[in-house]
Amino acid sequence: MARIGLEGTKLGRFEVLSLLGRGGMGEVYDAVDPSLGRHVALKILPPDLAADQRRLARFIQEARAASALNHPNLVSIYEIGSQDDVHFIAMEKIDGSTLAATLSRDKLPLRRALDIVAQVGDAIAAAHAAGITHRDLKPANIMLSSGGHPKVLDFGLAKLREAETSESAATDVRMTQSGVILGTAGYMSPEQALGKPADHRADIFSLGCILYEAVSGQRAFVAGSSIDTLHKVINDDPAPIRDAPPELQRIVRKAMAKDPNARYQSAREMAIDLRDLMRQIETPSRRSIRPILIGATVAAIAIAAIVIGVRRSDVQPVADRQVAGVPLRTLAVLPFKPMSPDARDPYLELGIADTLITKLSSTGQIIVRPTSAVRKYMEIDQDPVAAGRELKADTVLDGSIQRLADRIRVTVRLVRVSDSRPLWAGQYDDKFTDLFALEDSMTQKVAAALALKLSNEQQQRSAKHYTDDSEAYDLYLRGRYYLTKSTLDDTRKGIEYFKLAIDKDPRYALAYSGLADGYILLGQPFIASGARPKDILPRAKAAAIKALEIDDSLGQAHFSLGHAMELYDWDWAGAEREFKRAIELTPQYPWAHFWYAEYLRAMGRLEDSLAETTRGKQLDPLDPWIDSELGYHFMVARQYDRAIAEFQKAIAANPSFGAAYGGLGWCYEKKKMYPEAIAAMEKEPTLSGGNDSALSSLGHVYAVSGRRSEAQKILSDLQKRSKRVYVSPCLIAYMHLGLGDADQAIAWLEKGYEERDPWMIWLKSAPQWDDLRSDKRFQDLLRRIF
Repeated sequence: MARIGLEGTKLGRFEVLSLLGRGGMGEVYDAVDPSLGRHVALKILPPDLAADQRRLARFIQEARAASALNHPNLVSIYEIGSQDDVHFIAMEKIDGSTLAATLSRDKLPLRRALDIVAQVGDAIAAAHAAGITHRDLKPANIMLSSGGHPKVLDFGLAKLREAETSESAATDVRMTQSGVILGTAGYMSPEQALGKPADHRADIFSLGCILYEAVSGQRAFVAGSSIDTLHKVINDDPAPIRDAPPELQRIVRKAMAKDPNARYQSAREMAIDLRDLMRQIETPSRRSIRPILIGATVAAIAIAAIVIGVRRSDVQPVADRQVAGVPLRTLAVLPFKPMSPDARDPYLELGIADTLITKLSSTGQIIVRPTSAVRKYMEIDQDPVAAGRELKADTVLDGSIQRLADRIRVTVRLVRVSDSRPLWAGQYDDKFTDLFALEDSMTQKVAAALALKLSNEQQQRSAKHYTDDSEAYDLYLRGRYYLTKSTLDDTRKGIEYFKLAIDKDPRYALAYSGLADGYILLGQPFIASGARPKDILPRAKAAAIKALEIDDSLGQAHFSLGHAMELYDWDWAGAEREFKRAIELTPQYPWAHFWYAEYLRAMGRLEDSLAETTRGKQLDPLDPWIDSELGYHFMVARQYDRAIAEFQKAIAANPSFGAAYGGLGWCYEKKKMYPEAIAAMEKEPTLSGGNDSALSSLGHVYAVSGRRSEAQKILSDLQKRSKRVYVSPCLIAYMHLGLGDADQAIAWLEKGYEERDPWMIWLKSAPQWDDLRSDKRFQDLLRRIF
């Protein structure tokens, strides 16, 4: 029953103007929000359906699902409300018409149809990434704005997955139990038509139906009744689209496969294929006649390869390494995305990217952004070109991946950031045990697309395998995944995975190198692991040595060995030798330059340190640690104003990076700007997880600024903690120094000497210890260390 008389009334703050339309799930009115002067569309549940608790729950579910989404191709939800017995959603009002109304007049031009469906695919991919399945995708639920921009609406049949509350989950079970059909005949998937449970791939089938209709002007499935239409959906394939390119026929077939496992596993993957097809269609119109004639044979071969659908296929547009005379010098390899949001494997997604980064970096002919820089781009709906711009990369490698039992499927493309032009695309379907060959192939294809000329030695280096055991490799990827998080718990998890990888393959040099890295992280003072350096750092050294016994060309292992020799052995010449060897073998690894710069700064060699810092920043301009390095450089140089300026830049770029606030506070303290120093220092413990170093620095500035009772409280807490777990004696010494007790400061530094505390390496150059430099006991300590 229709609701009568809402025109001219108010619902909440909205003034209802006129009826826009009516559907099975309610009426939609034009309304205005007087406070903003904005027109909205009010969707209202009719009173006879509002009394039905099941329908009402479905209405509220739609609101919750849609309001959680934020995408330019999804209708925005402004408010969910009720007044008396009227339940409503206030949403974005689109001036335009539905895709259904547009298609009722005629089919769309091919490029226009591909563009609309690709944009809808982007929107649906965003919904799937948020755990939401539309379940009733059809042309009537796609609005085309007056400018032709598609917007998906009506999540009335949306299904929230794991994130839903137990109450809404129970509602969803009742809605999707076997035999209950949800959706629209002619657009629903076969599994929906059979009343079976359906996941996000049902939307992909519906998207295929929409694509078919948009380019052909005919519905894919139509019959005299809904029952007959459902029969066709379940049993029949639509007729081939007349005069459609073979690639389009392939995309439609794949999207509308009866078996969900044979379809595209993500809407994003389908959207990528549609855009690639758009570029293929556009390319001839941009060329002169002569290049078309010359390239006709090559193009025919490329198209034939696509149609045949070989097990490994590559589409390789002509690549150049120049953009208006500027060489393509930097590449970002993004974490691979899952083809199915339900089957994420973050270890594999980041691990393959990490492997390709290592292989491509080894060529020495292009700067490849490190894994630490690209790790944050693991979101499913991440725009690769936008990520490339942020990373200041000329090109970006973007891929999708799916692991099914013993098989792995990968789609990958190389894109030029300046104009989004694809330089190469590839598709792979292999056994997981062939993953090493797959990675080699991708490396070779990317190198060829970038016109890199590799020597035999470089080719061998990029194709090098460190294990033939796929299980050991999988465990190694998991270890690297956790290590990149740099938290205490994750570092410990990473170490355990490296040990398991070594158990599977005792000759796995990379796993030993990863193990060394993990122990080095646990030995770092800022991690505050509570482990004694004597227990951790010798293990790092032993693992690095074992890795190098197996393979002396591992730059990462030389780096870990150098770090252990610096932090624990205080073998300065040996540490520098290993750092230099690491940089020689892996010149593009930014952290090798970062830690070598730290070593040089600790030694007081500031000019050399600045050169390494600058190089590290060129290789990874976004890393917060490297971004803060210039601040620490000028702090050690006692140029506090310049240091403050650099720390402020680092904080502006990374507002949540605690160590930059610590450095800023130290510089303010040296300038006796105590309120500013305290304000900065008080932020560091919260942002850095309350580690011992941040607390010691805060306590020190409390002490020198006159807030002694607060300083004493922090000192007492650190000393109590040191009775349970390892706390750096240097940090307690620094607290005593702030309180003016030089004798206790020296006594605790002597304990640091006995423990081989890593903080001791800064005694020679750091300004924090300037108040002790005239003390003969301190000078004697320096002679024993350096």
